[in-house]
Amino acid sequence: MKLSFCTNFLFTVGDDGHLIIYDVKDKDPKGRRDKDGIGMEYSDEILTLDSRLEELDQKKKSLFADN
Repeated sequence: MKLSFCTNFLFTVGDDGHLIIYDVKDKDPKGRRDKDGIGMEYSDEILTLDSRLEELDQKKKSLFADN
């Protein structure tokens, strides 16, 4: 996930290669609550396992090797 420089768009990419672009309407997180009424904070980073990244890298290399 990546937020555009102007913060108007959020970009996400799936394992299948699809790019989805979201138009950000509400940029103010104040007032957001989870199901228990506790304020929710946004994550500062996205956590991905190194093993998952290595798996995807090997898959990409094998696809390029086949061509």
